[in-house]
Amino acid sequence: MRKIYPVFAVAVLMLPLNAKAADDVQATGAVEVEMRAVDNQNNSAKYQEYRDRDDGLDASFYLNTDNKNYYLDLEGQNLGLDDQSYNIKGGDRKNFKYRLHYNETPHNLSFGAKSIYSQPGSNNLTYSATDRAKNTDAAYTPAISTDPNTWSTFDYTVNRKDYGAELGINMGTPYYLNFGVNQLETKGIQPLGQPSGVYVDKTGSQFSAFGNVIEMPAPVDYKTNDAFATLGYKSKDIKASLNGSLSSFENENHYLTWRNPYVSTENFTEVSSLAPDNDYWKLAFDGSMNLPMNSLLAVRASHATLQSDFAIPNTIASATSGAAGVSPTYTNTVLGVNQTNFDGDVTYTKLGIDLSGSPIRDLFGKIYYNYLEKQNDSTQVTFTNGTDSVSNHIFDYDKNNFGLDIDYKLPMKNMASLGYEYLNIDRKRDDAESTSDNKFYVQLKNSTLDNISAKIRYERLERSSDFGEGAAGTGVADPEYVLRFLRRFDATDSSRDTFKLGLEFYPMEHLDFGVEYAYKRTEYDETILGRTEDKAHSLYFDTAWTVPGKISLNGFVGYEKTDNDSSHRNFTTNADPATAASALNYNWAETLSGDYWVYGLSALVPVIPDTVDFVASFEYQDSDGQATFTRQITPALSDVDESDDYTRKLVQAKAIYKYAKNMDITLGYVYEKYEYSDAQYNGYTYTVASPPNTFLSGAYADASYEANVGYLTIKYGF
Repeated sequence: MRKIYPVFAVAVLMLPLNAKAADDVQATGAVEVEMRAVDNQNNSAKYQEYRDRDDGLDASFYLNTDNKNYYLDLEGQNLGLDDQSYNIKGGDRKNFKYRLHYNETPHNLSFGAKSIYSQPGSNNLTYSATDRAKNTDAAYTPAISTDPNTWSTFDYTVNRKDYGAELGINMGTPYYLNFGVNQLETKGIQPLGQPSGVYVDKTGSQFSAFGNVIEMPAPVDYKTNDAFATLGYKSKDIKASLNGSLSSFENENHYLTWRNPYVSTENFTEVSSLAPDNDYWKLAFDGSMNLPMNSLLAVRASHATLQSDFAIPNTIASATSGAAGVSPTYTNTVLGVNQTNFDGDVTYTKLGIDLSGSPIRDLFGKIYYNYLEKQNDSTQVTFTNGTDSVSNHIFDYDKNNFGLDIDYKLPMKNMASLGYEYLNIDRKRDDAESTSDNKFYVQLKNSTLDNISAKIRYERLERSSDFGEGAAGTGVADPEYVLRFLRRFDATDSSRDTFKLGLEFYPMEHLDFGVEYAYKRTEYDETILGRTEDKAHSLYFDTAWTVPGKISLNGFVGYEKTDNDSSHRNFTTNADPATAASALNYNWAETLSGDYWVYGLSALVPVIPDTVDFVASFEYQDSDGQATFTRQITPALSDVDESDDYTRKLVQAKAIYKYAKNMDITLGYVYEKYEYSDAQYNGYTYTVASPPNTFLSGAYADASYEANVGYLTIKYGF
């Protein structure tokens, strides 16, 4: 709050400016105070994911002062809470305007998380464990407690504070100048999952079926500083602006050092990289010009650069298993990185041109072209992974996009629309260096009858790709041979059909209906392994009915269904999916399906006209996801019936009493229940397998909640 006081001090200083020639100043505003009681039965972070809703007081206000020359707007929401916001706007209508703002936004990920580490949120995580001698336990029983009730408890929460100022100056028509600064602070703790480079202090082979994963509370301490300036020109026929912006991101923690939990007899640490500092700048031009024949030409161009610079670690934790009676050796293996520093350097260049207009009566058209180039001049880093040499992928691409849209008015209140769009992408990617999209659509709107309007639309997309892995691998026993058959769905040959139908019906005064249906199907024509088909249906219906002075009802219902099919291959000695199946080499397929229902009803009843209104609403959502599997050999794979399933119920009721001309009193109740079910979280445990091959912390495990909220609100307006 200390940062809020200077902001309001500035606002108070601005008041005299706004009071100049204030004989006819008009002031309006409102103050609202809410007393709230909340019963969040599961203490779930999901319920308060982006908001602060606990027991207590909540206050908001709004004030506007205005006359023919000056104005001032003050607004505050959720004063003193974790999601509070303040805005000040004002100025001289002819010469200048200004804006000051401060906003806080929480992101609550999980409450009551647990960790073996004693200082959650630190950039140096450690734990205490009972020492024991090496090689005394061939099965490996960790010295770290596997009882999460003995671990540290904390919340996965990240808080954002955003504050800034803007000033706009009219430099004498038609020129203007805007500039501003902004700072965003982000602090808290977020989950970070890392595989351990070293497994157990015992003799013999060291391996893990689960991957030796440790989920850690990583620190978040970011600061982003932004500044921008815009010089513009505005006249009747020409608009143009030149904008420059700078942004600098700083992370107080570039690395996270953490003690390896699988080496409990030594204080052996590993290091994980966190977000690096970076700088961003952008220069942009935006202009438009009115042309003859009711036409408008618009041009956009920009150039932006993102740069970062950080040291590259040259070692990685490793271990050598001991023989019988010989202790394992823990060390840091030198990777032989060819660079000591990484210089990130990515530039984006954009150009857009639109020509739109209505050259003849009843016809409106638009033709456009867009170009985007991402150029990546970052450092190429190469290191040794055992006997293999590995390099990072320097990814960049070019996009060329142009299209045409035409709308034409037909007789009897019909409107026909059609369009075509072409998109070509050239990229640095082994499997698809280039893709080309050809898309066209046709649409018809009809409003011949006064009480019915309809719209129908069909769209077709054809994507072609130059597949580049047709000669991958030296033979079927080479693991890379499978790349000959694998297609990534974002950049492979495909065709997509989309159909939409909408209808609005008004059978009588104060009663209307609406219905909309959409169907989309995508086929990946050349795919043998990978995504093969996507299908989606959606149907929505809504209605509104009003009996003046008696009741107003609104209702809706919606249904969506999706299916995503994919094929895969499991192999040890033969990567060719066309060969006969065996225990070591076989194909399998998966279908991800989802069914989503939503419906709701709301009502407003004026119990005592102009004095007491009663408002009630109900909403229900149900999402049912499934994953079904088939494979060429037995036994069959088990289907996953609970895949990202959830139900949400929301009931709201309130009575609004107009106590006086300027005062409303509202008594309300809200019931909200969210039940989440997913095979990955059901039966959640903090340690998995025996011996423990992983230590989890409970991130995102507390999604389900049930909450009851009662509140009393008093609002005074003037």
